[in-house]
Amino acid sequence: MLMNLRSLCQKNSLAQGMMNIPVNIRGGTELGLWKFLGTTANLYGLSLTSADHGAFLIQLTTLIVPSVQGIMGVPIPQRIWTAIALAMSGVYLFTQDPASAGSASLQGDLFCVVAAVFYATYDLRLFKWGKIIEPLELITTKVATQSALSVVALVVSNGWADTASFF
Repeated sequence: MLMNLRSLCQKNSLAQGMMNIPVNIRGGTELGLWKFLGTTANLYGLSLTSADHGAFLIQLTTLIVPSVQGIMGVPIPQRIWTAIALAMSGVYLFTQDPASAGSASLQGDLFCVVAAVFYATYDLRLFKWGKIIEPLELITTKVATQSALSVVALVVSNGWADTASFF
């Protein structure tokens, strides 16, 4: 399987081009993308739902990461699995509270869940990249990527004239 993937990548010129990019740039760019997507989804979700729902739902990150690690073969103690199940039940019950129905929306809640998935992906990928790239190089590229994507999103959403007046 791994050999097939390698031979496919060797035949694919885009994959070959990506492999020529320095590892610190690849890692930092990927992490910056995940963080940008998570932050964007989180901010949009928070604009549509209550702060309580947003805060609880974004904490799904802390449940997703060990769950995915367990699925990937990392040994997770049974007490952690139990805690994840209890926490998921609590999040579900909290988001079903009819008292907060007026200030929360399903769409906002879904964006906060999507943000938690992006943040969890960031955390999981950070485990990989953090082992092979010096922290300063990784964080510098991550921040630059996240910032650049944020400026592009600002220009796209507001137009150039409004964005220029923002600064």
